[in-house]
Formats: sequence, structure tokens, C-alpha cells
Amino acid sequence: MLHSAVLEAHPHVAAGGRWVVELYGCNGRALEDLDLIREALRRALLDLGADPNGIQYLAHKFEPQGLSATAMSSVAMVTMHTWPEDHRSATIDLYFYCADADARRTIKQLIAALGASQEVHHPRLRELCSTT
Repeated sequence: MLHSAVLEAHPHVAAGGRWVVELYGCNGRALEDLDLIREALRRALLDLGADPNGIQYLAHKFEPQGLSATAMSSVAMVTMHTWPEDHRSATIDLYFYCADADARRTIKQLIAALGASQEVHHPRLRELCSTT
């Protein structure tokens, strides 16, 4: 279930920032599926305005379980770590740099990809600064 107070308080971020989400009770298969994770990260960056040809991706599958994956572009970076053995948990760490990024929508899509039943949000949002 989404923490709607956090998401509603930050419906549209003007100057970028960082949004960390701790997820619990995720779909166990999703936590181990490198292809699913890669596609979720790719869609997140595209949603934030990344050029499809400019996305770089790196992942590592741990044995016997869990993975870490990162996708980077000129407009955003997202990292995901999964711990199937620890309450089927994961973390998402999203950095976004565009002035018109809708991080709230992107976070919702990433959470849905993992099917989490519980979330804890830690947004760190930047305000627009005047240089005059």
C-alpha cells in the first residue's frame, strides 16, 4: 500500500532530487528476475525523459539469491537491491535531474513491478534556486 501522504505531498517535483523506497512483501519471483528488473529500470528512466539510446545498465545476481541492478542516463539514475530471504524486501534509490520529472509516477511504477505489500518512503527533493 502506498504511503499516500508522502506521495501527495510531492505530486510533481520541480528541480530533481533523490527518492529512496524500502519495499517489503514483494513478489518472490520478481525479486529474482533480472529481465523484469532491467525492464522496470529502463521504463523508469524513459518515464523521466531519458533517451532510449543513452541508457547504461549494470547488474549482479548473487548466489543463492538476490540481485543489485543500476540503470543510468543523463536525466536520472535508479538502483535496485533485492533481498528475497529478508521479508521479500528490496530498496529503490532514484536520482532525477530534470526540472519536469514526475518522480511520484515513476516510483509507483517501480513499486508495482515488484508487487510490494509495504513501503517506506524517504524523498529528498530539491527546490528551484534563483541565482539572481
